[in-house]
Amino acid sequence: MESIDEAIPFEIFLEPEVELSPREQRLVEAAEEESTRFLSMMERRILLSRLDFETLGRRLRANVLGQDQAVDDLLRFILHYRTGLAEKKGLLSFFAAGPTGVGKNHLIEMLQQELEDMTGRKTLLEKIECVNYQNDASLNTILGSWPGYINSNMKGKLTRFAEEAAWYPFSFLILDEFEKAHKRLEVALLPILDKGFTADHLGRRVDLRGSLLYFTSNIGHELWRRRGVGFKNSSRDEIQREAVLQAARQAFNPEFINRLHIVTFNHLEPATVERIVERELGLLGSELKEEFGIDFSWDPEVTSHLLEVGYSETYGARPIRRAINELVIAPLDQTIHLYGRNAATEQAVERVLDTIDQLRQEEKELSTQEAAKLLAHIRRHALPHVGIKRIEVHKERDGLVFEVR
Repeated sequence: MESIDEAIPFEIFLEPEVELSPREQRLVEAAEEESTRFLSMMERRILLSRLDFETLGRRLRANVLGQDQAVDDLLRFILHYRTGLAEKKGLLSFFAAGPTGVGKNHLIEMLQQELEDMTGRKTLLEKIECVNYQNDASLNTILGSWPGYINSNMKGKLTRFAEEAAWYPFSFLILDEFEKAHKRLEVALLPILDKGFTADHLGRRVDLRGSLLYFTSNIGHELWRRRGVGFKNSSRDEIQREAVLQAARQAFNPEFINRLHIVTFNHLEPATVERIVERELGLLGSELKEEFGIDFSWDPEVTSHLLEVGYSETYGARPIRRAINELVIAPLDQTIHLYGRNAATEQAVERVLDTIDQLRQEEKELSTQEAAKLLAHIRRHALPHVGIKRIEVHKERDGLVFEVR
């Protein structure tokens, strides 16, 4: 098959007679006013029709450990986009509930990364930290200020996100720890959850059809920790889901909850956290090999020690990553610096720094080739040369020991 190096001329698509379904006709008519959004929607449908969802699911489950059910639920959710029916009804809204540190944000971030990798297209992801919007006045940053108030002529975050999302086939808006936001945000989002669009404070259309609204929440966690009070003859997962639903009914209005697809994230078991430790150390080893040519290995006792120090059912994987940073990465950095042989002269380093200052002042846009040459020069003339071939980590009585070979 002959390859196509350039875009097909638009004129070739202008068929004299085209039969369209009623729905396609409505889309075409809407394209006259929103051609950018129309093109992104067509692009999205093409990409999803070619996407290998089985491979995507396998990649997500390998990176978001212990949350297979949440991954499967999210993928079934994304499948609704494939025919375009989801955009007819409104946007997709996903409510991820579970304790801290179990991968709620990590899942959507990995989905964005994998979609970009598998489709070769850029995506858009924006995150709103709802803890910063607990009073009515602070919501003006998101929704926009009403006429007569300060900055009333400025667009809110939702309006800006909707305008930017129109240029991407996939866009994600994370509303993190949503239960901490002011109640007015919940009310303001109802039209979007219902129809996919609304109007902002100045009457501008805020259209999020084609975007995924991804709410995260720790809601129900405290109720779950009571270990099943009020829930008899139920499994651990059933207790957790019931706790989330009960807490959600208390925290949010019924019309809001009924418009969301609620998925609970599991607490991380020790076996899952052990796999996370192994994965993080493996990624660290790959980085050392790629950056410095250093082989990296560790004993099983090292994994056990990190698990013992960092495992917390309450805080999930976050203490583990902190333990790895403090007990492995920081000593590794010191070891590499200690064994680095800095052959760079002070004069050579100053020349490189002067070049960087000059490029910054000129606001120079570097091509890929220019950036590669600059990096090679810096590595050769201004950075220490690391003369280490292998680092092994062992567990001894006083802690972890790093052996250089």
